[in-house]
Amino acid sequence: MDFGDLLSDDEDEVKKVRHLVRYDYVAPISKTFSETTFDVTNSFSYKMAPQYALNFLEYLYMKKNYTEALRLTTQFIKLNNDVPEDFQVNPRDYIELCARCAIKLGKNETAVKLLETIPTSEKDVAVQLLMAECMVETDAKRALASLQRYLDSRGNDYYAWFLISKIFRNSNNKLVELRSLEKCIKIYNQSSLNYAGSEQWKEHESGFWKVAKSRAEELNLIVKDSGRALTIEDAPELRGNEWVLEALANVPEIEETITNISTRNL
Repeated sequence: MDFGDLLSDDEDEVKKVRHLVRYDYVAPISKTFSETTFDVTNSFSYKMAPQYALNFLEYLYMKKNYTEALRLTTQFIKLNNDVPEDFQVNPRDYIELCARCAIKLGKNETAVKLLETIPTSEKDVAVQLLMAECMVETDAKRALASLQRYLDSRGNDYYAWFLISKIFRNSNNKLVELRSLEKCIKIYNQSSLNYAGSEQWKEHESGFWKVAKSRAEELNLIVKDSGRALTIEDAPELRGNEWVLEALANVPEIEETITNISTRNL
C-alpha cells in the first residue's frame, strides 16, 4: 500500500484505502516448520516458546497432519498444567486446536471433553459453535443449548441454523427441519448481497450450502402443511428449547426464497 494515499485530500478516497478488505490473504508459514521437528518439552524454555509451539501445531493442522497435531497439543496442555503457575500460559487456543484435531479424526466425544475444560469466561462464540457441531449427532439438547448461546451473541448465522436443521433431521421431524432450513436460506440469501463472488463465498457454495438448498427443496415436496404455525407438539424434543420455535415463527414461504436463490448468479 502506498502510504501517500492516506494523506490524500480526497476524504472518500482515504476511506476506500483504509477499509480495503483482502479476501485472498494467506498467512505466511516459516520454512523452518517444514524443515524441522518440534520438541514440545522445550515449550517453556524461553519467553516466546509457547507461542512458537502454537504456531508449529497450527502448521501441522494446516498440513492435515491431525494425528501428530493432536498428540503434541495434548502433550503441551499436560506440560502447561504441570509447570509452575508463573510460567503457565492461557491454554484456551491450544485446547481449541486440540479439539479441532479430534473432530477431524472423528473423535467428537474427546473434542467435547476438551472444550468443556475451557473456563466459562473463555467459552466465546467460536467454542459454543464448535461444541454444538460435536454434539449434533449425539446430544441434541446440549447442542441446541450451545447454539442458543451462540446465536444470542452472534445474532443470525446461517450455519447455526443449518446445524439446527440437522438435529431435527436426525429426530425425523420434517416440519421443524424445513423451517430451520428456511431460516438458513433466508439469512444466506441476505448475506450473499455482501459476499457474492468472493473466494470464501464460492467455498461455502460448494459445501454445506448445496446440501441445505437441495434438502429444503426435497422437504418442501414432502411437508404438505408447511404453512401452519409450529407448536411444541410438532417437536416434543424441543421442550426446554422453545426459543427455536419462537425464532422460526415468522419464516417466509420456502418457495419464494428458493426461487430467489435459484435465479441469482452467486
